[in-house]
Amino acid sequence: MIAQACDLFHLCSDEVCGAVTHRLILNNPLLCSTARAGEESVGPIDVLFLVHTSLLHFEDRNLLRSTIANQSYFHPFKVRILFLLGLPTNDANSTVQSLIELEHKKYGDTLQGDFIDTYNNLTHKGVMGYRWITQYCPHVRLVAKIDDDVFVDTFKLLHRFWPVLFVAKSRAIFCNVWHNNTMTILREGKWKVNEENLQHFKYFPWNYCSGMAVFITGDLIPFLYRAAFRTPFFWIDDVYLFGMLPDVVGNVTYYDIGFSKNMSLNNEEALKCMKTQECFSTLNDCDQVCVV
Repeated sequence: MIAQACDLFHLCSDEVCGAVTHRLILNNPLLCSTARAGEESVGPIDVLFLVHTSLLHFEDRNLLRSTIANQSYFHPFKVRILFLLGLPTNDANSTVQSLIELEHKKYGDTLQGDFIDTYNNLTHKGVMGYRWITQYCPHVRLVAKIDDDVFVDTFKLLHRFWPVLFVAKSRAIFCNVWHNNTMTILREGKWKVNEENLQHFKYFPWNYCSGMAVFITGDLIPFLYRAAFRTPFFWIDDVYLFGMLPDVVGNVTYYDIGFSKNMSLNNEEALKCMKTQECFSTLNDCDQVCVV
């Protein structure tokens, strides 16, 4: 691959070295500019959930639509959701693509790029999301990047965290932070980094985030997108999207919201919360803002 030949510490002279922007197959440019039921006007979107999802996860997407991004629950806040997708693995799999197109026609909240939907292409998926926000939702106040198996207590996000953390913040990222020179670079296994990349390094030299739930102030997104054209491609999306790009942008502040206080890996807790009606009528039922 051309990308693997790039020196990760030298900025690109052209976009072939960086995370190339792909053609959009499915897109709704009006997602952020069209008023929903109950909204007097559109205005800036308060929270956009940017969801990395897999093609066949139809039920996961429907669950998120009906819960964390259900606009009817969160008035007067304006909430939107955008699901990021690639293409099926081969042309013969036309049934899957047809179902995705029907889903897009019904909900208008999917964004599909012209690349194969694989784990190694998550960086392309994330940069595609940055591009879309820059072009079609530039005034969003907060971007909540999540995976499709992550549940966010949107009430707590808006009513507790919003006034304390997000208001008046700029060029900021809120996440579970892995600090520079603490996370080991693996040379084998699922997150294998080839020897020609980051030679002589034992640890990643950037701060970056656990990608399952990352909250980014909207003003930072266009800078991150433009940085992708100059930053050598790296396939581990958490490192690239929330580490390398902010490092190139500069003057970005990380706020560590951590697993211990605001996140949980308890699956049963998430399901219980989602299935309990009170979770969407009070602010106190879910202890964490994020549950996987």
